[in-house]
Amino acid sequence: MKVAGISGVGAIRNIEEVHRNYLIRETAKVVYGEAANAEDEEKLWVAHVVKNRYMLQKQGKYRFGSIRKDFLGYERWGKNRGAIENNRLEKRAWKKSFEAARKAWTSKHDPTHGAVFFVSKESLRKRGIDPSTAKDLRKKANKAFKLSVYPLEVVKPSKGHNFKHVFFRIKEK
Repeated sequence: MKVAGISGVGAIRNIEEVHRNYLIRETAKVVYGEAANAEDEEKLWVAHVVKNRYMLQKQGKYRFGSIRKDFLGYERWGKNRGAIENNRLEKRAWKKSFEAARKAWTSKHDPTHGAVFFVSKESLRKRGIDPSTAKDLRKKANKAFKLSVYPLEVVKPSKGHNFKHVFFRIKEK
């Protein structure tokens, strides 16, 4: 295999690195769009959701849409590109989002324990679901967001974190 004058193992490593860098950048766009103003740990969780979906789909276990189609936050990145370049706070949010994406894709530890969905607490409230008191948040979120294709369970962050999102993983039978 030849790529830009490189052949053999070097070419394969180069292609893998290029692809990983692409995934990091695409993931950073989602993190920025979904959690630009969230704490760093929450940004990392959002990045892991993107990675977890990609890996499960690659393994053929589940089917998800593409990064660009499945995450509404991806669109926010596109709309704010000018602001990222011209606004100090937006530039910092982008940098932190990129760092979270890079950390997720290069780390073997997954703090989300396999989470593949997240929804903002604000979105839940708009649908009449109180994320802090709902007895069965999973069932209500499944119904509200039409996620009943997969049996889900809530994944909670460690104490001391007050995330703006609720995270879900697929409940293995």
